[in-house]
Amino acid sequence: MFARLFQRKKQADTFLTEENIADDFNLLNYETDKDAYKTNLVGTNTTGSHLKILKYDLKVEDRLKFGETSFNVGFSIHHVLTGFVNNTNDNIYLLIERIDNSNPPEFNIYSFDPTKENQKPFLVFNSDIMPFLILNTDHERVLIVRNNENAQIIVNTPDKKESFELRNFFVSDQYNGLTSQLISKIPAYHSSTFIDIDNDGCPDIILDIVENKKRKLLMFLTKSKQMVEYELPLETGPLLFEDFDRDGFTDMCYVENTQSDSGPSLRIVYSNLSKDNVVPFSDESKDNVITLNNIELKNAKFELKDEKTGLMKGIFSYDMKLSQFPSLIAIIRHENKLKPIILCPDIKTDNQFSFLKKKQSKQEKLSYLSNYSPNLNIENVVSVSCLDPYRTGREGLVLNYIEDGNFKLTFMENNLDVTNNKLSFLTLDNQDKTKKLKNRPLPGVSYTITADDTIMRNHSIISTSWLSLRKPLITFGLGAINTLVDDVIIKIPFKKEIPLERKLIPNSDLVLIYRDDKLEVELLLKYSFYIQAVFITLFVVLAINLLLVIGFTIVERKQERIKKRKEAVAFNFKAL
Repeated sequence: MFARLFQRKKQADTFLTEENIADDFNLLNYETDKDAYKTNLVGTNTTGSHLKILKYDLKVEDRLKFGETSFNVGFSIHHVLTGFVNNTNDNIYLLIERIDNSNPPEFNIYSFDPTKENQKPFLVFNSDIMPFLILNTDHERVLIVRNNENAQIIVNTPDKKESFELRNFFVSDQYNGLTSQLISKIPAYHSSTFIDIDNDGCPDIILDIVENKKRKLLMFLTKSKQMVEYELPLETGPLLFEDFDRDGFTDMCYVENTQSDSGPSLRIVYSNLSKDNVVPFSDESKDNVITLNNIELKNAKFELKDEKTGLMKGIFSYDMKLSQFPSLIAIIRHENKLKPIILCPDIKTDNQFSFLKKKQSKQEKLSYLSNYSPNLNIENVVSVSCLDPYRTGREGLVLNYIEDGNFKLTFMENNLDVTNNKLSFLTLDNQDKTKKLKNRPLPGVSYTITADDTIMRNHSIISTSWLSLRKPLITFGLGAINTLVDDVIIKIPFKKEIPLERKLIPNSDLVLIYRDDKLEVELLLKYSFYIQAVFITLFVVLAINLLLVIGFTIVERKQERIKKRKEAVAFNFKAL
């Protein structure tokens, strides 16, 4: 441990030397370890015939040590979906098999429970699209699948004998506006997400489709039941949604082929929401185009598609500097080699930075941190993601790449010398009476972290681009959803879990203040609740005033009657 701290001090503000995690491992997903609040890595071997799970031991602090579990499933795995449990709260998986040479494409979706002896994958559904994640009205994570325009949802049912069951898609009344016409438009390979893109507190379905040789972003706004289309360039990399200019609205970023000498460019499209406009993206949306010429990196180009395999390359949002301003990791081709580069916002003293909508001056160009860009001799980068195995509060890079025909996995520790630690092990638990959902991160809860009076907001729990798919499947946090969390457990680096004896109510922000090695928790209501509270307070005050006026009026009338009676008695006495 002391050696690692010494090494960090010695090599401050650089990535430490990469550590090889695994050979013959194609990283496809992550999962939460139910017993140790750790993150397991889930993937396959190079041929895809074996499901592999990597679990690391936090007690070994001088190097990364992983235990590997492998299962022969009997077919080639195309993708693995995680985050599901059985009736004993153990992790189970959905395995996706792509049927080769099928036209149209077909995908077999299997459930797999590694805790059962001699367990074989069980076929759940045959779909003609890659499944994608939504939440139903009970706030369960479900997957939309389709066969011949017959849409179904796969639901995890840990309280039943079978861990998964199929249900009719339209039973969920929250999405009954999602017509069969939209279902028929979903392509076999898609970049889809489920996020609150119009800031109305309800998650929306975002689809990336190709129709009549045009590429479109199809946005189904669940609350208003409105369908919005936004045309994209035909040759476009996977979509990434993030609040790049920190105005509280979700923006969009992608790599596009501009057919120019500088090669593909990186484009940020900013949200168009306002009081007078309820459409997130339109032709009036402002954008910011970034080329490698902007950052003076010569003879390098953004990589949109691999020339040999045809796989789409991608981008990844990563708060490397722990400033709550997102950096971007992109795949570039430099000197005939593929490598990831890190594009960081150039934060100024007046808090202006280069992802803003306004026209940039020369002083506000995007900075390219060469000392942070890994200097690796890698020919084919497959995916980029981040991980914090040492619980330092700062995530390092996980690079999956191909070398000599085999998948390899390497980790580079983030050694940035910063004063703030990110609460990267914050876990929101939705625990029912049976405790089946313990330690299941609840997508869709918006939370705010404040450290040393600096507000840092994070709307998404997961933001990962998987480049190994033919058209990458991107998983995001699911926006702010109205849900009631009875039990909240917080994990912070080198600390035990901290249960909160309070409820997280709908339309609220959980605020964590972490300073001087102490954690304070506050519950803030959003503006709509403040407005309601103000109106309720005014109503109560008016009601009280009205009651007081009525009371005083009654008292005054009684006093007048008493006075008149006294006067009458006095007059009668004088008359006698």
